[in-house]
This record gives sequence, structure tokens and C-alpha cells, in this order.
Amino acid sequence: MDPKTRWKSWFGDPYTRWSVVYDIPRREVRFRTVDHEPVRRFALSDFDFACDATVLMLDVNAKLNGSVADRFIPYDARWNYKLACDFLDDYGSSLADDQVRELVEFLEGFSCGP
Repeated sequence: MDPKTRWKSWFGDPYTRWSVVYDIPRREVRFRTVDHEPVRRFALSDFDFACDATVLMLDVNAKLNGSVADRFIPYDARWNYKLACDFLDDYGSSLADDQVRELVEFLEGFSCGP
């Protein structure tokens, strides 16, 4: 089975759910999603990458336009868990709740450092 057909069978049409462009010279990220097509952007200089800085998150499907740097919010573990559950439900995952929690906790367990 060719990759395009495989992606369609797993995720349906369109199989590209979002697009991201990394503008290296400008140190900027631009993206759009199938749920909200206007291009949004943020600059890396808008964020504090120190290990003790607040971890932030953004709903990439939110109906926002242009620069979204000021729309990031502090990381919320409950919201992330709900997003993981919704994603897995949408794609027919058979993971039990405790397995989803274990997966989310594993991903949250990475530490900051060089």
C-alpha cells in the first residue's frame, strides 16, 4: 500500500491535518491546520527557554490569526490529558484510561537540560 493510501485509511481525507514552516533566518514558526486555515505565527524570541521558565501550550485549532505568541497559556496537565483522550478516541485507539494516563505522564516526565 502506498503511503498516501495508508494515511488516508488511518486518518481519512485530508490526511495532512496541519502544516508547519520553520523560517530559520527569522527564527519564526508559521502554521495552519485543516480546522482553521489562516496562517498563524510566533517568533522564538517571544519565549523564555530557561529551564525554570513556565511551560506553555497553545490550542493550534483555535480561531486565531497572525501572531499568536501572546495566546500561549501555562501548561495544564488536565487539558493535555483531555486532548490526548480526544485524539485517541477520534482515531479509534483501544488504549485503556490507565494506559493513556501512563503515556501522558511519561511525556510530561522529560526534564530540561543541556
